[in-house]
Amino acid sequence: MAGVRTHTDLDAWKLAAEVRRAVRQIIAAPAFDREPELRWQLRRSANGPCPNIAEGFARFYPKDFARFVRIALGSLAETIDHLEAAVEAGLVTRAEIEAAS
Repeated sequence: MAGVRTHTDLDAWKLAAEVRRAVRQIIAAPAFDREPELRWQLRRSANGPCPNIAEGFARFYPKDFARFVRIALGSLAETIDHLEAAVEAGLVTRAEIEAAS
């Protein structure tokens, strides 16, 4: 990890931040007013990866860092599943999800 001084330098953190921004854009749609629980779940799962990557990075132990990155990956998988549920519920289209990313 030469050249990485902070967690925000990590590509994984940058990509997770992009997902977080995209989900915020998606859940701002009025259609999500019909499913406030799904909106909340999407917000929570999309907000999880960046802080987990940051915390793991700050621990300075590779095994701890790996564990937190796995947790972040789990949150991203959860976000994908919630987005699929939003498509199934007719709250958003796949094209809208792809356009947001």
